[in-house]
Amino acid sequence: MQLFTFGDPETVLRGHIYTNYFYGRSGYGKTPEIDELEHAIFLALETLISIPARAPRYEGDFDSIGCADVRSVQLSAAFFPAMIGPKSGPISPGGGLYS
Repeated sequence: MQLFTFGDPETVLRGHIYTNYFYGRSGYGKTPEIDELEHAIFLALETLISIPARAPRYEGDFDSIGCADVRSVQLSAAFFPAMIGPKSGPISPGGGLYS
């Protein structure tokens, strides 16, 4: 298992790219008949990774929680401009997982 931290300047992850659909706003699957259907691109990792927890910088800093045994990561739409819809604003990759 590899250990990564958010903001690593150089990170190489290997795996298989796949797409998936899931329910978004308003009920995130609790009311599928009215929830938005989200589409995202993921990387199924060849090797599991862990991201250590760190001290939160502000209330609601979910990046500080950390994760163990990560099997897949969601890729930023910045890498796949054709997937960005007309209602999307500027998107930039964040964190070492997307480098």
